[in-house]
Amino acid sequence: MRLLQRLAEFAFSTVFICLGAAFCVLLLVTMNVVVSLLATCTVLVVIVTVIALVVLSGFKNGMYEAIFTIIVVGMSIDYAVHLAHFFNEAVGTRYEKAREALHGVGVSVIGGAITTMGAGVPLLFCVVMFFNTQGNFVFFTALAAFGHSFLFLMPLFMICGPEGSQGDLTFLLRLCGAGKKRAPKAERTAAEPIRV
Repeated sequence: MRLLQRLAEFAFSTVFICLGAAFCVLLLVTMNVVVSLLATCTVLVVIVTVIALVVLSGFKNGMYEAIFTIIVVGMSIDYAVHLAHFFNEAVGTRYEKAREALHGVGVSVIGGAITTMGAGVPLLFCVVMFFNTQGNFVFFTALAAFGHSFLFLMPLFMICGPEGSQGDLTFLLRLCGAGKKRAPKAERTAAEPIRV
């Protein structure tokens, strides 16, 4: 029992480490803090949904569940990353950017979700518990990631997604760099004596 408890604790701590790493990767890819935060929140909601679906399906806190909980992070980020990247690259209002993201990559995300869920379905009929558990996790993760990407992330982008240079990391870095360059110059002129 103690081993299973430690496995569960390890799985959840690893999930939070992976979420932090996912945020950093999203930040490097999109160079936008707001987009990265919204996509990472979506991944967190997907993980919670998958764990809830697995528990509702009757699975207990076992070794296989701990292993697949860690894998869920990598699988759940896929659709959110694609939509977030397309949203970030689009121009216009929030609504126009979200519409362009859906037009640009929506069909690919739907196709990816269908094939991933289809890959999990045969595993649901396996007698070996490892493969049956894996099938449930794959199916639920693809289903939750697909649903939350379209029904949670895209409405979030339409409501509070960045417009213009909001959350743009390069813009913020340029502002910080410009502020640093101006500060020493102002100090130098203040230190110089005033000539009459």
